Amino acid sequence: MTLNDVENEINEISVSDFTVGGIVSSKTYMGGLLGTNPFAVSQHFSSRGFDVKWQTDLSKVSKNAEAYIILFAWYNGSAMGAHYQAAYYDQYGDLITTNGPGRGSYNDFMDFYNNNSNIFGMVVMEIDGGCP
Repeated sequence: MTLNDVENEINEISVSDFTVGGIVSSKTYMGGLLGTNPFAVSQHFSSRGFDVKWQTDLSKVSKNAEAYIILFAWYNGSAMGAHYQAAYYDQYGDLITTNGPGRGSYNDFMDFYNNNSNIFGMVVMEIDGGCP
């Protein structure tokens, strides 16, 4: 799976409802005003045969998953928000992230976290396997 594949999959997540544990839930919060439900992202990939693992301990994130989705919360002193970024490790072991036309290179997820001083919380979804 390439970084573009992950970004395309994220863009395909519709605003329709989905079910987790028998409970119907919305794929977005407040019709999208507060963003995409992270459980909808995870369920989207799982329904396509991918194994999705959530990591909140950044030191435990493996470096050998096919792709990653980072969900982080930020505060810049006057505004607060959350954002998703697709990421992968390249052949040199560097963590590559993308944010639209922007691209970042880091040693690992802790490096990403420490180099973005506005971040106060972060979850990493490891994505592996999938349909052939």
